[in-house]
Amino acid sequence: MLRLIIFILFPGVIFSSEKITADDYQFRHFTIKEGLSQSAVLCIMQDRRGFMWFGTANGLNRFDGYNFISYINNPYDSTSVSDNEITSVFEDAQGYLWAGTVKGVLNKFNRKTETFEYFYPDSSSEVKINYNESYSIYPISFVRFNNNTITSIAEDKNSNIWIGTWGNGLYR
Repeated sequence: MLRLIIFILFPGVIFSSEKITADDYQFRHFTIKEGLSQSAVLCIMQDRRGFMWFGTANGLNRFDGYNFISYINNPYDSTSVSDNEITSVFEDAQGYLWAGTVKGVLNKFNRKTETFEYFYPDSSSEVKINYNESYSIYPISFVRFNNNTITSIAEDKNSNIWIGTWGNGLYR
């Protein structure tokens, strides 16, 4: 009986399935005209709520599929993003959004107040690995000879946040 059911259903599955091709995908290009704060995108992340986050050379951008909201540094507002060159974006297990910058400042975003809190990785961190190399051959945003530039953010199973820098090593 089971063979009869499989025999009857199996050809229907093969012949009714549609072939998926590259033509089935749609690509849309977003530029400054659509609201992106800068065309040099340095990092991209999608959070658990579905928002796309773009770190650019001129601020952090949140995209909901229709509109962009840009978070730009305001030197007179200590709750704005610390600086505009966003080099890494990460969402931790608790849903907090973290943004690293060229100047080496880690920004924690408060979604309720849409404000930022600053953290400065330094030698007081528990883990630090230094490498002394020349960085002049790397992408333009990192060729500022700023070893503090945050290039990556991650979280381990113990909820420790790890910060990778361009030239000052790794911090926890």
